[in-house]
Amino acid sequence: MDTDLTKLRDHLIQHVQSSDQVPLKKLGIFHTHQFQALRSVPIHQPSIIFVLDGTKSLVMSEQTFLAQSGSMLIAPGNVTLSLTNEPSSISGHYLALTVSFTDDIISQYRKLSGPKINKDTRQTILCAEMPDVLMRALFQWVELCQQSTPSSTSDTLHQLKALEVLTHLEGMGAVGDLLANFKPGWKGKVLTLIQSDLAHSWSLGEVCRRLGTSESSLRRHLQTEGTSFRDLLEDCRLVAALAMLQESYRPIGHIALDVGYTNQGHFAERFKKRFAMSPSELRLTREPKAVAQ
Repeated sequence: MDTDLTKLRDHLIQHVQSSDQVPLKKLGIFHTHQFQALRSVPIHQPSIIFVLDGTKSLVMSEQTFLAQSGSMLIAPGNVTLSLTNEPSSISGHYLALTVSFTDDIISQYRKLSGPKINKDTRQTILCAEMPDVLMRALFQWVELCQQSTPSSTSDTLHQLKALEVLTHLEGMGAVGDLLANFKPGWKGKVLTLIQSDLAHSWSLGEVCRRLGTSESSLRRHLQTEGTSFRDLLEDCRLVAALAMLQESYRPIGHIALDVGYTNQGHFAERFKKRFAMSPSELRLTREPKAVAQ
C-alpha cells in the first residue's frame, strides 16, 4: 500500500476510534466495519469521495460506479445516489473522506481559473486514482481541521485548502467533471445558512429575512432549481446526521438534537424513510464483526 495513502488512512482510523475526538466539520469521514447499503443520499454540492480502505459503489441513473482503496469518485452537484460501503477483507475497515465545495468556493475558483473549467463538460460521476500530491494536501487539511478553532483566519485557511484541492483536480484534467455544469443559486445560499446552525429552529420567514428576499421570491427560485425550503432543511439535517453517525460514536439522541430534531423517535423515522436504514441499524454496522468460535 502506498505510503501517503497508508499515512492518511492510519491517521483517520485513529481519529474515528478516539474516545475524545472532535468531528472534522469541514470534511466528512465515513467509516464502518460491516457492509452498508444506503439509498436516496442527496449530493447538492459538487463533491469528491476519497476511498482510503475498502470499496464504495454509487448508483446514479441506473449506472454503477465503483471505487476501491486509493481511488476517488468525483460527483457533480444536484444528484441523488444509492450507495454501498464494503470493508476490506484484509483490514476489516471501510474508510472514506469526503469534500463538498460550496457556491462561494466555486465562485472563487472560477475567478482564478476562468475557461479552464470548461475543458471537460461531462455531467457524470468520474472514478480516478488519487495522486500522492492530493493525498498530502488532504492530510494537511485533516490536521488543520483537528487543530484550528473557529476564527476568520481558520476560515481563510480552509478556503485555501479547498482551492488547492480544486487546483490539483485541474492538473489531472478532472475539474470539468466536477464543476463545468454547476451553477450557484439560491439553493446554495439556503444550504449555507442552514448548515451554519443545524440545531436552530429554522423557518422560511427567518431564512428570507437573513437572505434579504421575500418568501414568494425564495419559493419561486427554489422551485426553479427543483427543490423547496422544507426539502432542503430535511436534507441538511439528515445528511449531517448520517455523517455524524459514520464519524463518531456519540449517542443517537445527542446527534438528533445536534441536527435539529427534538424527538428522537421522529428523527429515527425520517432517517430510515430516507436512507432505508435506521440510525441504530447504521450504528451497528460500525461495530467489528464477531469472530466465529
